[in-house]
Amino acid sequence: MLTDRHRIPKLSLLIAALVALCAWYAWQAQRHSVGYARCMSDPAAHDGHTVELALWRVESVEPEGYHIGGLTRGVPVLGPSEGLEPGWTVSVVGRFDARQEALVEQWREVHHSRSHKAALGLLGLLSFAGYAGYHFRWRDGRLVLRA
Repeated sequence: MLTDRHRIPKLSLLIAALVALCAWYAWQAQRHSVGYARCMSDPAAHDGHTVELALWRVESVEPEGYHIGGLTRGVPVLGPSEGLEPGWTVSVVGRFDARQEALVEQWREVHHSRSHKAALGLLGLLSFAGYAGYHFRWRDGRLVLRA
């Protein structure tokens, strides 16, 4: 299985499986999720639906609520905004209110260390690249261990 024989058919099968998995995931996400954009497409039909928005960035803060952005920009959230600052990352669960065309916050979590987590991931990627460059090299179009 791990030989170079039939490399092109194996690679083609792997790419086809990856594309099929991505398409299935996208289909499931569209079928099950009720996001803010879907609620706004037909507000009356989605009034009262629960919307979950994970890891969205705070765009602005007002006394009566705040606006967050992710896949959709400027999503209004009605609820307490004390302690929030623009640029922070939050996860919000709220109920869609068709009359106000906004989410009424039911639960919120502020993710204070998201930038640290991203920096740690970048450090891991750079460490791997250094490790791979030190222990492997290209020979005759193939990646081989250094002797």
